[in-house]
Amino acid sequence: MAVPSPFHASSKAELRAEGLRRRRAFAQSLSPELRAELETALAELVLPHLVAAQVVAAYHPLRDEISPQHI
Repeated sequence: MAVPSPFHASSKAELRAEGLRRRRAFAQSLSPELRAELETALAELVLPHLVAAQVVAAYHPLRDEISPQHI
């Protein structure tokens, strides 16, 4: 049985737009040094898992998302 959404379509669109606005504002608030530090930390977490992986999914950062491609 499907549970109906408590939001109308326009409310969902507004919520998505607000979430995107907040993510962009946060990403833009990061200094280049902190962003590089976060990207390095992300790569250090992910790369060891890729060495022995048999199946790998791809990810490419969009807009202001932190990139795992730093290293």
